[in-house]
Amino acid sequence: VDIRRCEELAKQGDLESLAEAEALLRAPFLEGIYFSDCAELEMWILSEQEHWRLRAITLLGTLMQALLRQGAYDRALSCAQRLTKIDPLQEKYHRQVMRLYVKIGQRQAALAQYETCRRLLADELGALPSPDTDALYQRIRQAPSVHNLPPSPTPFIGRLGELARLRLMLANPDCRLITIVGAGGLGKTRLALELARQSV
Repeated sequence: VDIRRCEELAKQGDLESLAEAEALLRAPFLEGIYFSDCAELEMWILSEQEHWRLRAITLLGTLMQALLRQGAYDRALSCAQRLTKIDPLQEKYHRQVMRLYVKIGQRQAALAQYETCRRLLADELGALPSPDTDALYQRIRQAPSVHNLPPSPTPFIGRLGELARLRLMLANPDCRLITIVGAGGLGKTRLALELARQSV
């Protein structure tokens, strides 16, 4: 069953296994199943749903950190966005989404995420964002634009090995020029833009 496979993959702990495990936790446990005539079974389902909700949060957090270490900001952003859906009143997830939008050069989207967070807190709790969230918003709002790279039309997926090698080359002070070659349509320009975006 999916939950058993999810646990096996999570224990492996490598990036691809974590991503596969995360993909198995796309909906609440036994979503849509109700037993109003059996209170014990209903309580068990609710308990398991909460257990797997918390498990999904842990798994997504671990996967997000692994992707951040790889510099895969688009994929990390997808994890952070999903965390805001699972636990929408947890400000730290909104802040992570904001930071990652900045990383991929989408400053306006980062500012819009703050507004989403602010509205949620006001509507659900009658509260204002925390000082940490406000401070991050102000830093992003006041920061000058640091590059003129075009926005990414779609998430950047894969090519982690190539990006890692190119970042090592850029870090070498003796490297004066990097040329990316290959047949047309292989994604050379997108790879170069992603490298530039991650290097800003």
